[in-house]
Amino acid sequence: MTLTIMKPGLFTTVQDRGRTGWQRFGVSVGGAVDELSLRLANILVGNPDDAAALEMTLSGAEMVTEEEVVAAVCGADMHARVDGDPLPMWRPVTIPKGCTITFGTASEGYHTVVAFRGGISVPQVLGSRSTAVRNGFGGLEGRTLRAGDRLEIVSNMPRRRTNPEEKGDIDRYHAGAWFLGAEWRTPGMAKLGNGAAEVRVMQGCEWERFTGESRDRFLLQPFVMLAESDRMGARFSGPPIHLESRTDMLSEAVTMGTVQVPPDGRPIVLMADRQTTGGYPRIAQVASVDLPVIAQMRPGERARFRLISTQEAEALWIARERKLEVLRLLVNLVESD
Repeated sequence: MTLTIMKPGLFTTVQDRGRTGWQRFGVSVGGAVDELSLRLANILVGNPDDAAALEMTLSGAEMVTEEEVVAAVCGADMHARVDGDPLPMWRPVTIPKGCTITFGTASEGYHTVVAFRGGISVPQVLGSRSTAVRNGFGGLEGRTLRAGDRLEIVSNMPRRRTNPEEKGDIDRYHAGAWFLGAEWRTPGMAKLGNGAAEVRVMQGCEWERFTGESRDRFLLQPFVMLAESDRMGARFSGPPIHLESRTDMLSEAVTMGTVQVPPDGRPIVLMADRQTTGGYPRIAQVASVDLPVIAQMRPGERARFRLISTQEAEALWIARERKLEVLRLLVNLVESD
């Protein structure tokens, strides 16, 4: 099964959950920025969590289906359409052969994931199909997609379709009548009453080396995402954060969600294409369950950091994984019905 890219969008790549086990050699994990949306889209179409999918940033692509495909769109709302008609999000949809799928500019959120049943087939590099654009490998020739690219889908057995007698727009494409509710929809997760995104964090390795005033500022004041943010790191401006005293640091291991503070005092939350080690002090570590919140923030939006314990972060992660497992079981039940 093949998709043909007619327009690539602003920054469209093939991504899965990344390449693990290579950081000791200086190879970044990479993978989808909003891993939750990737996993949800794959679950909806019956794929393994780590199947390769399309990730689009801010402005989406246009593509043509050369065969019937089953797809799910999760993450930012880019107003997807099939031959001009709205394409439902957060549910599995069977799209006929020869249709044109278009994505516009995101009205909320920043990254959109499109999973196809069977997964996108590109060569594995170091155990992953993710595109590492900075390194020039993985995905499709290690680059963003271009007009004229053709993507192979591993397999595409159609899912059970909805009752043809049902009415409504979703039936034009045989969309699932069920869908994921607001609690799963990452662009709007954990928003506070003032519109800021709440991001839960744990104390970083150098937490105690920052001034008490800086620690208070970090937790009590909102920070604004800057336009310089990218897949490597989300950069924020706000009240300056400083150490008690400047001392040289050896480069040490970092991971997705590590909050580093460079000399200018503006925090950086490391993201999917982060470096493997860093020499800036680490004031905090974002809880894994809130990484999708950072991934979907747009430049100009605000975040408020809230301190929690490691035990709380672990409990939140376990609860989310249990919900994902229940969702996977329910989708399998619907599929076998």
